[in-house]
Amino acid sequence: MADARTEIARLIFLCDQRNDAGDFDGVGELFAHASMGVVGMGDVVCEGAEGVAQQYRQAVRVYP
Repeated sequence: MADARTEIARLIFLCDQRNDAGDFDGVGELFAHASMGVVGMGDVVCEGAEGVAQQYRQAVRVYP
């Protein structure tokens, strides 16, 4: 079984892969049980899978 450090690293890379692919629903799945905050934007900017996916859609530029 993977240790916590390995599992965290795996999730970071998986999030990056999904973000790079424009798979914002996939990114949202990773944060389905989370709240995200952004410095200067408030303590909670989005919550749950749908909220995180929508935040990424609004904040990330996707090229063809």
